[in-house]
Amino acid sequence: MTQPHTSANGALQTRRALRKTLLDLRSNASENTRQQWDHRIGQQLLAWCQQHRPASLGLFWPIQNEPDLRDTYPLLQQ
Repeated sequence: MTQPHTSANGALQTRRALRKTLLDLRSNASENTRQQWDHRIGQQLLAWCQQHRPASLGLFWPIQNEPDLRDTYPLLQQ
């Protein structure tokens, strides 16, 4: 297996560090704050989908303090 290009590897490390930072912030936030953030992210996702009309969209089940957008998913079909 080949190793990623140095700049790609640096970008990967940056993404990993950002993900860890954001998950740490979410884990330290109150439940109410996380719900507010999730609602806002869901609204932004809906707006993006209405503007761009993607043919398909990958969804995920939230784990490890990731945003919980499950309430938004049914609205994506409209």
